[in-house]
Amino acid sequence: MKKIRQLFKNTTAAHACAIRLPNCRRFVTGTILAATLTAQLALTGMMNIRCEAVIIDSGESRRVLTAFDKADDILSEQRVALHPLDKAELTEENGVKQLTVIRAPEITLNIDSAQHTVRAIKGETVGDLLNREGISLSEYDFVQPAALSIIDEDTEIIYEKAFPVTITADGETLVTMAAHLTVGELLSREGVILNEYDRVNYNLLETVSNGMEISIDRVEHIETASSEPIPYQTEYRESTLYKMGTQFTQVEGAIGERITTTTQVLVNGIPEEKYISDVTIVPPTNEIILTGTALNEPYSKKEGDFRLVDGLPEKYAYCLSGKVTAYTAPDGAGTYSGRKLEIGTIGVDPDVIPFGSEVYICSKDGSMVYGYAIAADTGDLTDVIADVFMGTTSENYGDACRWGAQDAYVFVLSVGDNSISWK
Repeated sequence: MKKIRQLFKNTTAAHACAIRLPNCRRFVTGTILAATLTAQLALTGMMNIRCEAVIIDSGESRRVLTAFDKADDILSEQRVALHPLDKAELTEENGVKQLTVIRAPEITLNIDSAQHTVRAIKGETVGDLLNREGISLSEYDFVQPAALSIIDEDTEIIYEKAFPVTITADGETLVTMAAHLTVGELLSREGVILNEYDRVNYNLLETVSNGMEISIDRVEHIETASSEPIPYQTEYRESTLYKMGTQFTQVEGAIGERITTTTQVLVNGIPEEKYISDVTIVPPTNEIILTGTALNEPYSKKEGDFRLVDGLPEKYAYCLSGKVTAYTAPDGAGTYSGRKLEIGTIGVDPDVIPFGSEVYICSKDGSMVYGYAIAADTGDLTDVIADVFMGTTSENYGDACRWGAQDAYVFVLSVGDNSISWK
C-alpha cells in the first residue's frame, strides 16, 4: 500500500510538471498516463493476491482462499466465530496454511443436584474448572471425576459441598463434614468400629444428610452357662450266651448333662435384658446288663431269635435226644449244603433235620452246652443225631475231644427247606 501511495504521489508530481512545462506536453503527458496505468495495475494486483488455506473445525475440514496471514483475520474473513475459551492454531506446510479450531468442550456440571452446562479449556482439570467457576474444594467435598482428572467432551462433573454431621459414640461427640457417603462409609472413614451387637440409629446403607445426628449404642452379650446332670437308667436283658445266675455288663452307663446358657444384654454398660439363649442336652447312656439264661456257657456264640426258660428253649418245632458228637476240619473246608463252615454249624441227617434248620443243643445233664446252630453239613451219622463243628483242626481239636459224644437234646427251633446252594 505504501508503494501505491508513493506511485500516486509520483503521478501528481508528473502532472504538475506537465502544467509547468507546456512545451514538453507530449512527452510529459505520456509519462503521466504510463504512471497512472502502472498504479492501477499495481493496486488491482495487490487486491487479488489470495492463497489456499485449510480450516479444521470440530473434526470437519474445508479448503478456502484467503488474503490474510493471521488466524484471527482468516477466521473473521471466513465468518468462523470463536467462544472466549476456544483456541485457534495456525500452521503452514508446503505453502498451504492450516488453521485448527480447538473448541472448548461443553460439559455438564451438577452442583448439589442442580444441573447446568459450562465450557472447559482443553487440558483443564476438574479442579481447575471448579476453581474457575468460583468453587473452592475442601477436604470432604465430593467431586466426581477426581479433581486431578483431565476434562474431555464426555465429562460430567458431580459436585457436592460437604455439610456437618454429628457422630456420638463411647461417650464422645464428633462433628465432622461429609458429602455423598452412606452412614456406614462415614463411620468407617472416622474410624468408628462397630461390634457384632452394636446399634446405630440409622441404616448403614442410608446416605448421610445435612445436620444428621448419628448415635451408636455399644451392646455386649455376656453368656454364662450352668449345668445339671441327667442320671442314666439300668436295663437288664436276657442272654442265651451266658450261664444262668451270671451277669455281664454289655454297655457301661454314663451320666448325661443339661447345659443352659443365659445371655445378659448390656447397652452402654447398663443391663437391659436377660434371657436363656441355648439349652444343650447330652443324653445319658443307659447301662445294659445281660443276665445269662443258659444251663452253661454255650460254645457257639451265635445268637438266634429265641428265649430260654430254665436253660431250655421256650418254643421249638420238635426235640430229638441222643448222641451228639463233635468234629473239626482243616482251614478252608466247606459244608455239604454250601453254607460257610464256622462254629455254629452242625452236620445232620437232612432227612431228620433238614439243611437250614435252626437248632439249640445242650447235654441232658446241662454240663455241656453247644448252643444255637444251623444245620449245614452231613456225614457218617450212624446212631448220631448231630455232629457239632468245633473249629479248625489245628486250633480246636482239643475242644472237640473234650466234647466227645454227649447224650444231648437237639431242639429244632425252625425247620429248614433242605436247600443245597452248590447244586
